[in-house]
Amino acid sequence: DQHPVSRLARSGNWISATCNPRTGITYDSEAGDTDRDGMLDCQDLDDDGDGIADDQDPCPFVPGSNPSQCNEFRDCGVVRNDWWAICAFGGCNEFISRFEEVINPDPTRTVIFDQVQIIDQTLFVRPSAGSTVKQVSKIIAPKAALRGLADATPTLWRVSLWTRPQEGQPSRLIAVVGEYDPATLPSEQTEEGALLAFSPATQDSPANLAAVWHLGDEPASINKDSDGDGLPDGWELLHGLNPHDSGDALIDSDGDGMSNQAEYGAGTDPMDPASVFKLLQITHPANQVRIDIVAPAGLALQLERTAALGTGVWEKVGAVLHTQGGASALVDPAPNGRMGFYRVQTAAQ
Repeated sequence: DQHPVSRLARSGNWISATCNPRTGITYDSEAGDTDRDGMLDCQDLDDDGDGIADDQDPCPFVPGSNPSQCNEFRDCGVVRNDWWAICAFGGCNEFISRFEEVINPDPTRTVIFDQVQIIDQTLFVRPSAGSTVKQVSKIIAPKAALRGLADATPTLWRVSLWTRPQEGQPSRLIAVVGEYDPATLPSEQTEEGALLAFSPATQDSPANLAAVWHLGDEPASINKDSDGDGLPDGWELLHGLNPHDSGDALIDSDGDGMSNQAEYGAGTDPMDPASVFKLLQITHPANQVRIDIVAPAGLALQLERTAALGTGVWEKVGAVLHTQGGASALVDPAPNGRMGFYRVQTAAQ
């Protein structure tokens, strides 16, 4: 089977004068035997038997090499193609954005953003509370290696704008922003930031995804640190600090016992004393070591252990903890020996 995890294969292209984008790929089932040679299309490298391999054939299910034989015309009706002008007069508060697969979208993988804004034909979206730009970007732009080697067929994703659902009225599609292949989507820095910026493909440039601190920011400025205090300018401005005053890095602005620099490293809000990362207690239930902590939502934490400080090797113990906000616990299920030292590290997500 050429595509063991999908029954669909590329069949041609669609074109439109009213849709955005104006062209796209069409798909059809490989369950049949198009050329009736006794081999199912999912096994046949030349489904239509015209001597042109499917991966080079513009119309894999129609004999011949004329692309017009498998073109499909589409009409998107009232869906706008000038999507960037939708929020020009009333703002984007009445809209939501959806990132989902084009073919048979999986509801469990569809990501909906309820805070959207458009600036210079770039869509800015804010992750929901408890989620980070890093976590969300890995969902809407999973690379091919993460999808599994068996899935060799490109999986296109679509970005669209919808009205907010109202009582008795479901969401309505307003515009298609664009489509992209997650495996080849150019992604700039998406580790840090408060917003994700998506720019759809144009005739001159491919689609792009990046994280920024503020609306309208250039992704290249995400790590700019004008005063050299270890805090990005965007993060300082986001929290009301001065990006040209290195002294504010060591100040405890909210009086919770953590400096602003420590709050940046922990992923907490330097202006909110309730947003903290701290140790509550260490206990030993049932021959285990349990470390109770308070941490903000959206972190991935790993407990590590060593037998000796300075010379020992740190070993990962227990499962990665994905914090939901508030109190939680890291557990060493099998402590080694009578004494050990522990530390908590940010885990890869």
